[in-house]
Amino acid sequence: MQKLLIIISLLLYWVGCGSVSKSHKTLSSSTQDRQLQTQSKDSSQIKADYTIDHVDISEISSLFVEGVALDVSLSQWGDFIYMATGSEGLSVIDVSNPYEPIVVGNYDALEYVNHVEVIEDIAYVTYVAKTWDDYKSISAFNVADPYKVKYLGYFEGYKSNDHKLYSKNGLVYYIDDKGFKVLREKDYTVIGSYDLFDSAYAFVMKDNLAYIANGRNGLTILKVGEKSFDSTLTNP
Repeated sequence: MQKLLIIISLLLYWVGCGSVSKSHKTLSSSTQDRQLQTQSKDSSQIKADYTIDHVDISEISSLFVEGVALDVSLSQWGDFIYMATGSEGLSVIDVSNPYEPIVVGNYDALEYVNHVEVIEDIAYVTYVAKTWDDYKSISAFNVADPYKVKYLGYFEGYKSNDHKLYSKNGLVYYIDDKGFKVLREKDYTVIGSYDLFDSAYAFVMKDNLAYIANGRNGLTILKVGEKSFDSTLTNP
């Protein structure tokens, strides 16, 4: 009888040990799963932050124009440049091939002009003083056909834009007395520049091309090309 009790006690002990071991394994496996899920979750939050740290700028063409290139405006489809050239009035330039721009017309504005604005098919050309309000009249031209520009006469009280600054996709493009520059808008760091060797007065952008009224150097066309990035890992 005593032996029978000992055998039963041993059987119960083995069964208990097995249950504890199985329970321990299950608990251990569950803990590992939670750890893996946590690690996976943390890893998914690690991101690469790409910041533009440099922009290549190169000159692709230039064109001499009569007078002094003081301002530029772009046609609706971007195939023609209209340029205010001081005492020489309005110059029309075909830039459908930006590598070979061609002057297709010059038109007297009857006064010294340093600003031009094209809206739809009308080019408004005027002299704009430093206060932007100190001028009397504007010469208007119909430029629906850039090869057959028609003078429309004087217009009064027209407001125009300042073609010295352009921003897109977090970058700011501008000109100053040292040339054409590109900076990051978020921290105002200059990441690209090009010396124009003269007083650049204004510019317009189309895609990655900058058309610049470059004083006595005429029209200068720059290509804002490849960008390089600096990447840092962030874990928010």
